[in-house]
This record gives sequence, C-alpha cells and structure tokens, in this order.
Amino acid sequence: MSVQTAPRDDGEEDRPLSDSHFEQPSDGALEGLFLNAMAARQGGDDQQAAALLKDILKAEPRLAEPYLELAAIAAERGDLDEAEELARNGVEQLRRGGQWVADLDDDEMMAFALNLLGELEMRVSEELVHGDTEEFRARWNSAAAHFREALRHDPDNADARRNAVHCRPLGDDLQPIPGVE
Repeated sequence: MSVQTAPRDDGEEDRPLSDSHFEQPSDGALEGLFLNAMAARQGGDDQQAAALLKDILKAEPRLAEPYLELAAIAAERGDLDEAEELARNGVEQLRRGGQWVADLDDDEMMAFALNLLGELEMRVSEELVHGDTEEFRARWNSAAAHFREALRHDPDNADARRNAVHCRPLGDDLQPIPGVE
C-alpha cells in the first residue's frame, strides 16, 4: 500500500497525511492498523475493525478510506444515518485530496465513494417512501446525482451503472445515463 500527501486547508505546505503538530503513529503504523482492520472485517469482527479504523482517524482525520469502511460497517448493522454521515465525510476528504491508498486511481476511488453514498441515500429514501414525500424525493434525487457523478469519474464502475439505471431523478424527464443506451 502506498501513502500519499494531501493539500492542507490552512495554507501550509503539503505534507504526509499522518504529519501533525503532535506525535502520532507513523505512516507504517497507520498502514498496519488499516491492514489489521481489513483482516478483522474479513474475519467477521466488525467491532474490532471499527475500533482500529477509529484509531486511524484519531491520528489522521483527513484520510478518506477509514470513513468509507466505517460507513460500510454502520450500514451493515442497520445504522443508516451514521453510515451516511461517515460516507459523506469520506467523499469530502477525497474532494480535498485525502485519498490515502495509492493503489487505486483517484477517479476509481471517488466513484466507489460516491456510489456508496448514493446507495445509502437510496436506502434511506426507500424507508421514507410512505412518509415525507419531499424528503423522499430529495434523498432519491441526491442518490441519483451521486450515481451519475460516480459514472463521470469511472464509467466502468458496474455498481454505479446498475444503480444509475435503477435510481433515476424524480420529477424530471428521464435523462440519458452516460454510456447507457
């Protein structure tokens, strides 16, 4: 796994994502925590994985991937509000250049994150289908927009393509989906 730097919001020079004014784990230690978290997830221990991912974010809150993994964990346990908030944080960090894992192309990572956020918004909107019509429409349309944006970043993302076909904006004429006839 390769580690990247991120632009700073405070005007200071870019520096490794784990650099800070206080002592914290090295990039290698954070990478080890991330790999251990992924191993815990694969082993079915989401509680341990979440604890490790939160430790990473305590040390370096500008990393997108831990937010996205935590969002997936929260969604799996049914906490869609928390999952959506975490996914939004992950997308925001990617927009700021906070991609940590250099093994994926920037556009592929953004497409993955946007698709995850869209899926969460779509799930929340489906829970609202018999409730607040305006809230349902807003969430559904936001999900549709995220799927389309994901496809602009990575037209080959099959999940985003499938979701974009299923989740079209409400209240508008059907618009063509990029790359879908």
